[in-house]
Amino acid sequence: MNESRRRTLVKALTYRIICVIVTYSVTYVILHNVDQSLMILILHQSLQTLSYFLHERGWARIGWGILTDPKDQAYWERNQLVAHLSKLYPAHLYIDPRETDEWKTCVCIHSPTGQLTWHVPAKELEHFKHLIVEPNHWDGHTTEEKYQRLSRIAGA
Repeated sequence: MNESRRRTLVKALTYRIICVIVTYSVTYVILHNVDQSLMILILHQSLQTLSYFLHERGWARIGWGILTDPKDQAYWERNQLVAHLSKLYPAHLYIDPRETDEWKTCVCIHSPTGQLTWHVPAKELEHFKHLIVEPNHWDGHTTEEKYQRLSRIAGA
């Protein structure tokens, strides 16, 4: 799962609030001096917040240990196939106004056996940069009809 920088920053700040309380309490108990305790607190917390933020952003770039939803993996694999099909046959994107923002974009492939369409999530659109958006002219085919058409391409 990828995090936004804003989420990482909010996590860092809430964690630092807890640390502020602990740092100030410990330094005051040891020094019995408000000014020195505040000075140490400010320096320590500023450096720790920056360090934590950089540490989180570094780990956000590492894919190791991140578990993905099996459904997301299945869609990714399907979209790889659809992207390749869209390079073999005339194809374009269109917007389905009935869908939510995440799934409103469709790939329309004009195969020799008929129209084939799939909704594609916004995060997967990078695989379809080679296509332009055209007006929606979906022929009303069902999912079953789409896969029958696809089977006929391969002669199955």
